Amino acid sequence: MRGNLVLGNLIRPAKANSKYFPDRRNKAPPRQFIFFTGLPAGGILAAMTQLAERLRGKFIVLDGPDGSGKSTQATRLADFLSGQGCQVLCLRDPGDTQLGEGIRQVLLQGSARISPMAETLLFMASRAQLVQEKIRPALLAGKTVICDRFVSSTLAYQGASGVDRLIILDLAEAAVGGIWPDLTVILDVPAKLGLDRTGQRNQLLMRKKAAPGPTLFGDRFEARSLEYHEAVRRIFRELVKEYPHPAAVVDGSQPAEQVTEQIIELLQRTFER
Repeated sequence: MRGNLVLGNLIRPAKANSKYFPDRRNKAPPRQFIFFTGLPAGGILAAMTQLAERLRGKFIVLDGPDGSGKSTQATRLADFLSGQGCQVLCLRDPGDTQLGEGIRQVLLQGSARISPMAETLLFMASRAQLVQEKIRPALLAGKTVICDRFVSSTLAYQGASGVDRLIILDLAEAAVGGIWPDLTVILDVPAKLGLDRTGQRNQLLMRKKAAPGPTLFGDRFEARSLEYHEAVRRIFRELVKEYPHPAAVVDGSQPAEQVTEQIIELLQRTFER
């Protein structure tokens, strides 16, 4: 487990004596406080205006298990920030480039079995193109980039399929060229609830056996066993302590409006300086 300092649910990377792992002897005790307690009366409008300015050139990722509501929240957040004067670019990973959309179709709907390592490399190829073609130019132009999934998803899904997380991080470092999210928000939901939301749980219950072996999301990944999705959720929750860049967890099982409010308050507290 990497040494990160806990700030409520926000995780900031701690100084390490190796590429990803710290000296545990020097690990500071975690400091915690409660996010999402509400803003002072009368200060909301001013805070929102300031938030729009602070988010110029920032890269925000929304991630989480299938059915966590991340795509809905990415759209809601983009709409909100646009209304506050932010120039927002909303993306999905993989996708949103010609190469990325082609890779997405292979991963989502391809009938051929793809090994977990091959999946990982395909994701990284799509991600490299997305960073080069869309993310980097937008950030340099001062836009706020909101991305539906990123490296955190590969760590969770391919990690649950057996790919070593340090290998994934090494590949990601090469793929993203130093462009990492300023904040990754993990929307946490129980695996059963997420599968219920996507309509996949009934299909799993009807099967006598799970699909043989590790077989994104949608058709390819949602079709895997409940145990696999529980492992994915567990890794997502662990990432807030292991991810080498700031990450936070928000309860995605709440009503969508409440989740959006908590994400906005999280952004305020994260970028208050």
